[in-house]
Amino acid sequence: MDNNVFYVWDNHRKVWASNPDMRDETEWFVWDPHSWWEYNRALMVGQEWFPRAEIYRGVRPPGPGEFKADDKRKKVALLFFEHFARPLSGGTIADSGPIEDHPTLISNLALNWADIVVTHSTEAMNNWWPRVYGDVCNAVHSDRIKCVFAGSQRYTLPPQDRFFNDQLSFFSYVVQANSFQEITEKTVPFRKYMFDVLMGTVKTARTYLMYRLLESDFLDHCLINLQPRPWEDPNLINEIDPVGFAQHGIIQRYTSPELNQLEETVVHRFKQDTQDLGPREQYSVNLVYRPGYGLPGDNTPMSVIVPWGIYQSSWYSIVCETADIGSSNTFLTEKTAKCLFAKRIFIMFNGAGLLKRLQELGFKTFHGDIIDESYDNEPNDAQRYAMAWQQIQRLYHTDNPRSVYKHFQDVLEHNHQHIKTLAESQLTQIKDFIHIPFVLEQPKI
Repeated sequence: MDNNVFYVWDNHRKVWASNPDMRDETEWFVWDPHSWWEYNRALMVGQEWFPRAEIYRGVRPPGPGEFKADDKRKKVALLFFEHFARPLSGGTIADSGPIEDHPTLISNLALNWADIVVTHSTEAMNNWWPRVYGDVCNAVHSDRIKCVFAGSQRYTLPPQDRFFNDQLSFFSYVVQANSFQEITEKTVPFRKYMFDVLMGTVKTARTYLMYRLLESDFLDHCLINLQPRPWEDPNLINEIDPVGFAQHGIIQRYTSPELNQLEETVVHRFKQDTQDLGPREQYSVNLVYRPGYGLPGDNTPMSVIVPWGIYQSSWYSIVCETADIGSSNTFLTEKTAKCLFAKRIFIMFNGAGLLKRLQELGFKTFHGDIIDESYDNEPNDAQRYAMAWQQIQRLYHTDNPRSVYKHFQDVLEHNHQHIKTLAESQLTQIKDFIHIPFVLEQPKI
């Protein structure tokens, strides 16, 4: 990349735009107002999705009349969308500054000049694909769309020329934003706690798990964090566990007293700075300053920082993924990625099928004589939670955690190496997906 005259680096050594003096020599025009992580990462490692491209980062898209009549370049718009139904006031674009936080607030974009519109989301596709595709087409006035999602619902199977539902941005963030620390008997001779239970915000499965921990005899052997949700979210706990609900009610927050002193410095500082603010300001997806890791703007979501101090003080992790009910969602996040990267043994406490999803992605899990992972196959939420809780109890009563880690040493090493290479291999997969011809050719709207 250093010798590629087409691209201009910003102060953080990130590809920001193309060299305007080379504009007449480009073969593609790319409007990328969000500095899409995967596109920047691809350019940094010398992988050009759109060879010899003019990259335009302006907040407003160009109009069709802004291109010369003889401009034969292929034209692309890259947009970071989460949802497509909430326009800004008046349905217009902000007057200044890059579109970074919520371009989902944007509607009525005139992008029918683009040969390809690529919309990317760090979230899963949570509706039937025709509904999702229709919303995108309506938002950008084009039907030449490529949608990239971080997961999907298994009940809706979109056409592969239009949807890529396997992008794992949060896995990539974890690998990029952390330096690996080997945790062994020599580096950490003693661990006081049995489990870390970094649940995140209140949800159904997490409330059920919190009930069981409060009722257990090993609550003090766990490092627990449960936070309020920054927005309303259905909590089905009264239906799934009416006895627990009657006894404990809705638990909005729980933090183990010992947790703060074990957290990473940047995380502890963030929590101190936001302790008097609301749930949205305290939410772990907010960015923190993380210099020295080659991150865009030296910032990263707080949630992707590996809690090495907590891992060095506890043996096992209980992973409470975002997809916590049902058996259809394939969405995986940094919650799982941090365990894979840190060579951590874990039990999953969430929706069904996510261990199967990890295996489909090439990872290994822990099913066998020590841990029974059949809970992953149980579609009934209450029954699955009960089965997963049994494995937590079983692991707690296993005599020698070091022998458990020795037993799974090959699995842990495989997962660590695989997550490091997966992000780079996905760059190639996304590039190939973008360039797949549209099967159902239709005239532009």
